[in-house]
Amino acid sequence: MGLWADLPRRLLTVSIGAPLIVCLLANKKSAYVFFQGAHLLCTIEWLKLIPSAENIKSSTPSKSKNFSEGNGEASSKQKIDASVNTTSIAARAFPILSILISCSSEKVITLLLSITAALVYLSMYMQGEEQKDDIERTIRHLVHGFLFLTLPFYHWIRLSQQSFASTFFVLFTAWNCDTGALLAGRIGKMIFSSNDIVGDILVQSIYGKAMIQFVKRISPSKSITGFSGGIFLGAATSYYMPRFLVWFCTIIKNCGVFEVIGFRGNEDLQNMFDFESLAWISASVGIRRILVGSLLSLFGIIGDLVESAVKRNAGKKDSGKLLPGHGGIVDRFDSTFLAIAIYMLIV
Repeated sequence: MGLWADLPRRLLTVSIGAPLIVCLLANKKSAYVFFQGAHLLCTIEWLKLIPSAENIKSSTPSKSKNFSEGNGEASSKQKIDASVNTTSIAARAFPILSILISCSSEKVITLLLSITAALVYLSMYMQGEEQKDDIERTIRHLVHGFLFLTLPFYHWIRLSQQSFASTFFVLFTAWNCDTGALLAGRIGKMIFSSNDIVGDILVQSIYGKAMIQFVKRISPSKSITGFSGGIFLGAATSYYMPRFLVWFCTIIKNCGVFEVIGFRGNEDLQNMFDFESLAWISASVGIRRILVGSLLSLFGIIGDLVESAVKRNAGKKDSGKLLPGHGGIVDRFDSTFLAIAIYMLIV
């Protein structure tokens, strides 16, 4: 039962959160508030993931874990490092600058991003020389945040204003990939004696062994079996989601439940997810949907791995505790950061 101890909290969070998110996405104004609110919370959590010197030097999972859960001198040192890092000028300005960039127009975003990155980097010279190493780590972390976190929310905000259906499609495809990875990983551990049955097959090849070693170095708890389950459920979601959206929007419009909040599910859903831009592969609509779902899931897994590496350097298990059973807001959105970018490219 240890593997599933967090299941009740996860189900409770999803049962409350999913309907609420659908209601918020149904209206342009509330969708904007939702994504900017999530964006702001992610930037605040990002500041708590600034890497410490001890965890960067640590080479084993146990050292990183002991540091994050330890006490005494290690715990005191962590608090001191966090205090120094988060009081830097660049760190204090990061949430504000990130929000401003996400609100900027398409014509000026690259200029604004470049200027912001330059100012953040120069801010290290406004600090004392004794804090140089801490500030340099902070600057690198914040520049990474602008590229990995800010730009995806720039895309999310624009997509949410253009289409309820596309926003719903990408968001829940990425999140279902997370669910598939979790379920496949845990069920694989229950059924098979090995913790990673798919990984045991791939390890027979040189490239498979290198990939598994790479993943385990970032996050020992992740498995190739889990990744496979995530891609499968993400692709299945992409295939069936258009049908579900047609049914869902029809029910909503007929019952008039969302008239108060201005439900905008009026897109031509019948042809919206045919992905004509991928017609060059000479495949059916169903195959194109599976391909899109697989791509979204693959990039979702990469995004999740990136955040796992960030948490590992920071000595943290989760980015926060706001969502019971799920962790923080960054933990929930990490799989969407690269997925939304690839979707905008495809569409």
